[in-house]
Order: sequence, then C-alpha cells, then structure tokens
Amino acid sequence: MASPIQTQTNTTFSIVQINKGGKEHNPFEYYYQNGGEMMKNEWDYKKILKGFTKQEKSIAKEVIKKGKRMIILVNKWDLASGTDVSAELYKQDMYDEFKDLRHYPILFVSALTKRRVSNILEVAWDIFTKQREKLSTKKLNEWVEKAVRNYPPPAKLGKSIKLKFIEQVQQSPPIFAIFSNYPKLISVQYLRYLHNQLRDSFDLKGITIKFSLRKG
Repeated sequence: MASPIQTQTNTTFSIVQINKGGKEHNPFEYYYQNGGEMMKNEWDYKKILKGFTKQEKSIAKEVIKKGKRMIILVNKWDLASGTDVSAELYKQDMYDEFKDLRHYPILFVSALTKRRVSNILEVAWDIFTKQREKLSTKKLNEWVEKAVRNYPPPAKLGKSIKLKFIEQVQQSPPIFAIFSNYPKLISVQYLRYLHNQLRDSFDLKGITIKFSLRKG
C-alpha cells in the first residue's frame, strides 16, 4: 500500500516537524531561503526545526494556503521527561501563537526513543483516506440547516441572509460551495463559525477545507 507522504511534485500531504531543543544549525533554513517557489509549490514534506517561531508559523500558513493535509510533529519529546512541561500546555502555547493549528493533529514523538513514531503513518493514512470520501450532499444540507437553526447568519445592510444549499465541488482540497441570496454579505466571523461546525460534524481534523460563496 502506497504511503500518502511523499517528497515529490503533486503529492498531497504535509508534515510540519518541530524539534524541541533543536541545535542552532537548521538544515531546513537552506531550503526555505534558497528553495524559493520550487519548495513552496512542489514539496509536501516540511521540516521545521528549533521550535514554533514566526518562520514555522509562516510555513504552516503556506501549507494551509496550498490546501494540503497536515500533521504537526513535535520531535525530541523525550527531553520533556522529568520537567513540568506537559503536552497539553505545549499545544496551548502553539494554539496561542496560531489558532488554526487546532484543526490539525499534533503528535509528540521522539526519534531517539521511538516514542509514538509508529503512530505517524497511521494518523496520516487515516486523514488521507478520509479526504478521499466525498461528503454526501444530503448530509451537508442537513448539517447546514442545523447550523443555521442554532445560529442564523446576521443581517447586514438591512438584508436578511439565507443559506439555501451546500455541496462539495472539489475533493483535494475539499471545497464546499455555499449558495446564498447575498453571498457577498456573509461575514468572516460567520464563515469561521460554519468552518468550525463543519469540521466538528464530519471529523475533518488534519484536512484543509475551503468555502466558495455563490449566488443562488
């Protein structure tokens, strides 16, 4: 069975790796600064060393912008043994830096001790196969009706906004077309609400999703 994780053009999976307590020398630095658009457009394996800095945040943003699936690896977690640093606190610090990371799995591993290394491909394959399953239009519209019932889109400029229909129009990355009487008036905040509700309802963790607002 082929692995979804590859390092060549047209692959579709990204791993963001953070080495806790990494050395000052960063081999990724060369590729990030000199690989240019080739790296950004063709590489789906992103190595990030030395902790979650502004550079790592920018790369994670680029992965999401490209519509890639993503797993975050925090390597060298064996160094946390015997300290008061917990995985939950570390994740919370990462969320504080970049809240969108909440939508992607974060695995705490150690290449040295092999801690949870075997989980990486299992999680990656689960996400890979999940994205290949197109969501049912019927289930999507049942979902959007419930989401709107719980929190209707706020009116804007005196206009009452209705969400009439939703369907998945692309699988990689998943794009969901939302048809509305006033698509241009739907706020960013409301789209964020729909985004979070869709993820939670269909278990889309690790998958980058996008909305396409259309008149209808």
